[in-house]
Amino acid sequence: MDNEKLERQSSLQGNDIFISAAFRRFLFPTILSLLGASVCNIADSAIVGNVMGTQGLAAMSLVSPLFFICTTLGSLIGVGGATLASIRVGRGDIDGVNRMLTLSLSLLVLLGLSLSAAGLIFIEPLLDMLHAVDGELREMARDYCLAFIPGALANMILYIPLNFLRITGKPGAGAWMFGIMAVSNIVICLVLLLSFDMGLKGVGLAMVLGSAIALLYGFGCFFKKDCPLRFAPFFSELKQIPSLIVTGSPMALTNLLTFLRTLGYNHMLIACLGVGGVSVFAVLGNVSTFALALLSGVWQTIAPLTGVFYGERDTQSVRRVMFVSLRWGFFISAAFALLVCLAWKPACLAFGMSDASLFPQARLALSLFGLSVIPAMVSGSFQSYYMTIRVVWLANLISACRSLILPVSISLLASRLSPEYVWSGFLLGELLTIPVFFVCARLVAKARGMSGVLLLDERDSREGKAIAFSVLSNIGAIMEASEKISVFCEQNRLDPKRSILISLSLEELLISISEHAFDEGETGSMDIRLFATGDDVVMRIRNGGREFDPIKFFENNPNDIDQCLGIQIIVMGAKEVKYTRTLGVNNLTVLI
Repeated sequence: MDNEKLERQSSLQGNDIFISAAFRRFLFPTILSLLGASVCNIADSAIVGNVMGTQGLAAMSLVSPLFFICTTLGSLIGVGGATLASIRVGRGDIDGVNRMLTLSLSLLVLLGLSLSAAGLIFIEPLLDMLHAVDGELREMARDYCLAFIPGALANMILYIPLNFLRITGKPGAGAWMFGIMAVSNIVICLVLLLSFDMGLKGVGLAMVLGSAIALLYGFGCFFKKDCPLRFAPFFSELKQIPSLIVTGSPMALTNLLTFLRTLGYNHMLIACLGVGGVSVFAVLGNVSTFALALLSGVWQTIAPLTGVFYGERDTQSVRRVMFVSLRWGFFISAAFALLVCLAWKPACLAFGMSDASLFPQARLALSLFGLSVIPAMVSGSFQSYYMTIRVVWLANLISACRSLILPVSISLLASRLSPEYVWSGFLLGELLTIPVFFVCARLVAKARGMSGVLLLDERDSREGKAIAFSVLSNIGAIMEASEKISVFCEQNRLDPKRSILISLSLEELLISISEHAFDEGETGSMDIRLFATGDDVVMRIRNGGREFDPIKFFENNPNDIDQCLGIQIIVMGAKEVKYTRTLGVNNLTVLI
C-alpha cells in the first residue's frame, strides 16, 4: 500500500466514546447489585450481634459456609451459562441464549434440591462438620440450618436472572433485584427477631424469603415485551454441560480458594499474633467485602461486553473494552485504596474494634490491603477476560495465584522474619500474580500467532481484510468516512459496483441513524466494522442511541422518499440486512 493510502486509512480511527458509555451503563448497576448482596450479610451480623449477643454472632460465623456454598454453586452455573450465552448474543443466536438459560436454571434447581434434601437428612453430621459443639451454640446453628437449607435454592437461583438479564442489556434489573433482597431481608429479619423472637431460625428464614421476593422481580423481568429471554427446550444443549462448568469454574474456584485462604490466615494469625490478629483480620474481612463489590463490578462488566464483541470477532472493540475497564478500574481501586489508608481508624471503630492496643497493627494491615486492591483490579480484570474468551486454564491460574498460593506463601515466610510482616502477603501476592500471567499469556500468544496478552487473532486486520473505526454523528464526519472507506475496497479488490454500494450504504445508514437514534444537537458515536469473508463483505454498524431499526423504519414509511430512498437502495442491493438490539445497543449488519 502506498503512503497516500496508508495516510487515508490511518485517519479512520476508533474512539472510546461508545465503549465508555456502554461500560458505564453496565458498571454502576453491577456494583449496586453486588453491594446489595454484601449489605445482607453485614446487616444480618449487625442485627444478630445487637439482639442475640456474642453467642448469636458465633453461631452465625459457624453456619456462614452454607451461604458460601450457595454463592459458589450459583456463580459456577450462573456465570458459566451466561458467559457462553453472551458469545451467542454476539452471533445473533437468541434461541441458543434461551436454551442456555433454561439449561442453567434446570441444573441449579436439580443441584439445589439435591443439596437441600441431603442437608436436612444429614443435619447432625453437618453440624459436626461446622464445629457446632453441644449446647446453646449447636441449637442456634441447628435453628438456622432448619430454616435456611430448605430454601437455599432461592439464594442459588438468584445468579440466573442477575447474569442473563445483564447480557441482554438490562444491568439495572440486577441492581433492583439485589436491592429488593437487601431491604426485604433486613425488614423480615427485624420482624421475626423482635416481634416473634424466632432467633437464628428467623434470620435464616429472612434470608430465604428475601431471596424469593427478589427472584419474583427478576423472573418477572423475563416477561416484559422488551426482554428477549424465554424458557426453551434445552435437551440439545446437554452436551454443553461440561463446557458450562469449565467456563464458570474461575469464579467458583476464586470463592473456594478465598474460603481456604481465610481458614489459613486464621490459623496463621492465631499462631503469630494471637486473638488480636484474628480480630484485625475480621475487620479486614468486612472492608474486603466492600472492595470485592467494587472490583467485581468492573470484572463482571467485562464479561458480557467482551463476550458479545468476541462472538462478533470484533477484536478492536474487545481491546477497547479492556482499555476502558482498566481505566475505570484504576480510578475506583485507587480511590478505595486512598480511603482505606486514610480512614483505617473509623473502619476499625465501625466494625467494633475499640481496643487501642490493636490500632498500630490494624493500620498496617488495612494500609497494605488497601494498596493491594490496585494490582488486584488488574489481575481480576484479566481473569474475567480470559474466562470469557474461554482460555479457562489461564483464568484459573490467576485465581489460584492471587486467591491462595502467593498471599499465603508470602505471609507464611514473612511472618518468620517478624510477626507483623504477615500482612505483607496481600500486597505482594497481588503484585507477583501480574508478571506470572503476563509471561504465560505472552508464551501462548507467541505459540499461536496471536496479539499480546489479550490473545486476539488479528490477522484479518493486519492483512487489510477487516477495518474498524468510529464516526461522530455529524454530516462532516459521516461524509469523510464514506469517502475514505475506498481504501478498504481497493485493498480487497472489490469491483467498482460493490465499492459504490458499500460507500453509499455506509453514508445513508449513518445519516439515518444520526437523525433518529440521537437527539438534535447531541454528539453521538457510531462504531463501524467491515470485513471481507470469501466473496462477501460484511458491514456492522453499532451505536448506543435510542432504539432505531432503519429497515423497520423504511417498511413503515415506504412513501417517504426523502427519508427512505437511500435505505431502499441498500435493501435492494444488499444480500441481507439484519437489525438486532443487544446489551441495550443498536446493531445493524449488512451483507454485501
